[in-house]
Amino acid sequence: MRYKVTRVGYLAVGLVQVAGVLWIFAYAREDDGYYAQTGFTHWDHASKGGGAALAMVCAAFAAAIALAFIAQALFAKRSVIRPFTVPLAVAYLLTLYGAFFWLAVGH
Repeated sequence: MRYKVTRVGYLAVGLVQVAGVLWIFAYAREDDGYYAQTGFTHWDHASKGGGAALAMVCAAFAAAIALAFIAQALFAKRSVIRPFTVPLAVAYLLTLYGAFFWLAVGH
C-alpha cells in the first residue's frame, strides 16, 4: 500500500491522540496527592463526586475521534473527514481536557 503524505499525517495525529487518551487513563490510576499517600487515586476521588462517569464519556469521545483519524489514514480511499479536521481536533482537545477536569475536580 502506498501512503500519501496526508494519510501519514492523519495516522500521526491519530496516534498522538491515542497517546493522549492513554495518558488520561494513566492519570486516573495515579495516587491523588491531596490525600497524602493513602492509595486513593484520581479515579477514586472522581467516583466520590460523580465525575468518573463524565470523565469516561469525555475519554470515549476523545478515543472515537482518535480512531476516526486512524481509520481515515488506513482505510479510506478518499478524504472523508478532511472538511471536519479542525473541528474534530478542537473537539478532541476539549474532550481530553474535560476528562482531565472531571478526574481532578473537587480539590
